[in-house]
Parts: sequence; C-alpha cells; structure tokens
Amino acid sequence: MIAGLIPKRSPSDARQAAAGAIATMVGSIVLPRAAGDKRLSDALLEAGRQAVRDQTGSATAEASPAD
Repeated sequence: MIAGLIPKRSPSDARQAAAGAIATMVGSIVLPRAAGDKRLSDALLEAGRQAVRDQTGSATAEASPAD
C-alpha cells in the first residue's frame, strides 16, 4: 500500500523504499520515547521525519513545529 505512494520507482524499488520507511517510522517512535530527554527526543523525531522524506522522495510532507 505505501509502495504505491512512492513515485518514479519500479515496483521492487518502491517496496524496498516503503519497507525502509516503515522501519524508520517505527524506530522514530520507539527511540524518542526511550530517550528520556525532550531535546534529544525532538531531534530524533525530526531526524526520522526527514529520513522518511529522503527515502520516499517526498518533498511535500508537512513540517511539524519543533515545540
């Protein structure tokens, strides 16, 4: 399902990018919760967002506020 949202890639490449994006999203939720520090947590969340944008070629993902 997510692979279908990734433009300009072969189905195989899109599936690979989708799997990587899902793994990144899960890690981006788990690690900040375990960090115990708000600044580190926020940095990890933003790094995860940016990584998913980079992996999927999504330049239109909404930016969220830092605070």
